[in-house]
Amino acid sequence: MNNPATATPAKLRDGSWGARVTGAVAPGDVVTITTRAGKTWQARIMRVVWTGEGVTLCATSSLDDGPPRRAARRYRQDCRRYGWDGVEGSTSYYTSGQYDEDS
Repeated sequence: MNNPATATPAKLRDGSWGARVTGAVAPGDVVTITTRAGKTWQARIMRVVWTGEGVTLCATSSLDDGPPRRAARRYRQDCRRYGWDGVEGSTSYYTSGQYDEDS
């Protein structure tokens, strides 16, 4: 069930991140978590950790995929032969002789 409750990120005692929600929520509810900077994302309440004084502290699981990740670097077959670490512009790229072959 979607809940219009206000939710902010909160660090839990076990070190993981959850949400501090004003109002009552139950496991399975979906909330929108908003940071002070204005970033928002959807999260499902996994379990209620603590409730009191109109606030509920919850363990959550994000429903969003998050920001797009960088594409995986293609591995070049000749990296090992030349002693190059595979990063163009690194010191091993220029000292391995790979730069001369790519030019």
